[in-house]
Amino acid sequence: MPYCSKCGVEVDYNIKKCPLCDFPIPPIEPEEKEEDRFPSPQNSYPNKVKKRKRRAFIIISVILLTTIELMLFQNFSIEGKLTWSKYSVVSIVASWIYLFFLFRFIPRFRISVIGISITTIIFLYILDILNGRLDWFILIGLPCTIMGALTTIIFAYLFKKSKRKGLNIVSYILMGLTLYCIVIEVFISLHIRHFVTLYWSIIVALALLPISILFLYLHYGLPEKYKIKLERKFHI
Repeated sequence: MPYCSKCGVEVDYNIKKCPLCDFPIPPIEPEEKEEDRFPSPQNSYPNKVKKRKRRAFIIISVILLTTIELMLFQNFSIEGKLTWSKYSVVSIVASWIYLFFLFRFIPRFRISVIGISITTIIFLYILDILNGRLDWFILIGLPCTIMGALTTIIFAYLFKKSKRKGLNIVSYILMGLTLYCIVIEVFISLHIRHFVTLYWSIIVALALLPISILFLYLHYGLPEKYKIKLERKFHI
């Protein structure tokens, strides 16, 4: 901004006389802002990764589609009807959907877990219904899938809420696996024997729970200096 050379008051551009002392002010052109010589830095790596993932997914999709066509043609040409190819086609389609979520085209973790769970439920339902009737889906497939999704979401919540991540994360994983194995054996025993009997899941619990408790103690109860030594020793 220009100033009056007599009284020092600040005036606007294109003012010929000072509004305070009436002193003449020479014409002054507004200063042009200098453009940045260097552009703002941008990280192009995420965009490159997205393009590569899309290309890889398209290539895999074409390969899977070609495989489906070949299996259907071979099954129908040999047997005159679709038999074993129905199971293979359903499995390949489910695998394609799983890859869609695993490639992180949907960045939100919870939505991906729900999408994978719904895909698994539909996949197991179709496999069971292809036999002509529902046999094991309702009593085994559906509850085990729902339990797996809930276990994964709970683990993700604990992982997010943990301020200092380390051996406690391993402990959470082992506890989740133990609980999931117990639930699976409960539903399998109900389906086969119509009452609950636990055997191999108890063995899993006896093997994993002491290790998970040990990891919790090492994470929360061990003095800080020993934690640092362990982290340096095992690179965790």
